[in-house]
Order: sequence, then C-alpha cells, then structure tokens
Amino acid sequence: MSSSSIPDSTSTEALLKLMEDAKAEAAEESKDKPNMTEKQMRELVLKKVEKLTDKFDTIFGYKLVAMYALSCLFAHNNAGHELNCEAKEYDTALCWARDAGQLQLMLKNLAEIYCGPEDFMCDDV
Repeated sequence: MSSSSIPDSTSTEALLKLMEDAKAEAAEESKDKPNMTEKQMRELVLKKVEKLTDKFDTIFGYKLVAMYALSCLFAHNNAGHELNCEAKEYDTALCWARDAGQLQLMLKNLAEIYCGPEDFMCDDV
C-alpha cells in the first residue's frame, strides 16, 4: 500500500495551477541570471574584488578574499565527497576528496604567507 503526500482535498486543477506557478517562478528567476561571457565574468569579479580590497588599503585584503574563496571551494568539494559516498559512488567520491585535500593545502599555505602587520593569520616576521 502506498501513501500520498498530497491531501485528498486537493483538486487536480489546484495541483496543475501549483505546477504552472512553479514553472513561471523558475522562468522568472532564470531571467535574473544573465548569460555572461568569460570576459564579462572576469571583469565583474575584478571590479567587485578591487572595490572590496580598496577598503583595506593593504595587500592583506586580497589574502582575505582568497581565503574566503578557497574556503567556499573546500566546503563545496567536501559536500561533493559526502554526496558521492552516500550514493556509493566511491571512485567519484575519491576525486572530490582529492580536490578537497588540494584546496585544504592551498588554505594552509596561504594562511602562512605573511601580508603585513594587520595579518592576524600569521605571527609577525
């Protein structure tokens, strides 16, 4: 015997309307994500990073941006590893884990590079 997660009181018409609304919402969201060329993506990142790092007025701002970006990539690869393990796709999971390990090493190496007196990640040299 199977169970349904749709209440018996929900009509077919109501379900169809929900589906149409969901499709319309998804289409609207995709309009907000313009197709960008490689050059446009690079220019956007450059503009945003430069605006942010200008607030620090030192090279240390770039280190913080890089640490954040590497941390996001590390978390993404760890999640990919976990999902593939759960799916019993162990060869694929190993690839994700290998990449996560490389990112972890990048984080460690970058953390040890001294970027001036405001660099709270390193001891003064």
